[in-house]
Amino acid sequence: MSRRQTKINLIENGIHSLYKGISQLERYKQRGNSRFDLKDSIVSIHHSVELLMKQILIEENELLIFDNLTKYHNQYKNAKEQNIDVFSLQKPPYTISFDEAVSRVKSFKSPRKLDEQLVDKLKELNQLRNRIEHYEIEMDKDIVETLIAYIINPLLDLFRTHIQDFSTHENRINSELPSLSSSYRRISNEIIMPKINKISQIEKKLEYLIFKFDQQKIQNKRFVNFSNLKNVPKYTSLIQKKMYYNFKFDYSFKSNSQLWRIVVKVNPNQNTLINNINRFSKILKQDSKIIIWLILVFELSDKLSNASKLFFRKQYKKQIPNRLYITSISDWEQFVDYFNN
Repeated sequence: MSRRQTKINLIENGIHSLYKGISQLERYKQRGNSRFDLKDSIVSIHHSVELLMKQILIEENELLIFDNLTKYHNQYKNAKEQNIDVFSLQKPPYTISFDEAVSRVKSFKSPRKLDEQLVDKLKELNQLRNRIEHYEIEMDKDIVETLIAYIINPLLDLFRTHIQDFSTHENRINSELPSLSSSYRRISNEIIMPKINKISQIEKKLEYLIFKFDQQKIQNKRFVNFSNLKNVPKYTSLIQKKMYYNFKFDYSFKSNSQLWRIVVKVNPNQNTLINNINRFSKILKQDSKIIIWLILVFELSDKLSNASKLFFRKQYKKQIPNRLYITSISDWEQFVDYFNN
């Protein structure tokens, strides 16, 4: 490599995009909520995840990143004959998509951090990015902030564990681009940790409430019930095993002879809700003994309104199976107070 050339490897490229996405989120907050900063944040973080997932696959086997191995084999031979890199060909090989990269990491590495919930959030990130690239898009900043808050720390844990020398490259980026790393720390303190703490508080309070469930009515003006669950179940005992048909539920407990599985979603978008309903429909078909309760916590009333519009559309209402109950809560603290009184 000549002095006029420079090289950014795949890991550093991915880390830079991640920090850049966080930095653009900070600019979004500082510059009066410019929608283009929010767009750039999503695109950069999406780019980062795709690159770093591919790096995990490369370290397992470089062939795992290619879309069509038969074509790659021929292109590789062609490149070798020309004494050039395969990606320098006029028609270089296609690598796999974002979704496929996540799917292959899950299949070939089975990392503990890459659970179903994180996969769902990454699909949500991919849907957001695709809509930005190809369609008009209307974004809710709180949903975007919650999404970023949910994925950043688990992803960093995943990459530090499964990418060799990740921390070394991360430290190099920190020293070369201190403004980006400072931006990450500020956003972590201002947005990411408060969101994570909020979700954690909700989960702890819900566990406390479950122990108090004794068939209380839940129809109340303070929260909206999308299905016919008029009373909470009567709590009998907690079930420690939360994994069920390859899905991790937040809580599982017995109510007399019934088995309840609870999932809590904070500020979910419509695609996440539809994906979950489809998954739960399959689970309920496989097991006639369980009941699933999906609890949606919305911190702002307009999100509640949007969700209610989704569930009251005929085509979606028909898709909600029996034994899947959906309760949407507009004010979590009031919900907690309601059961405490």
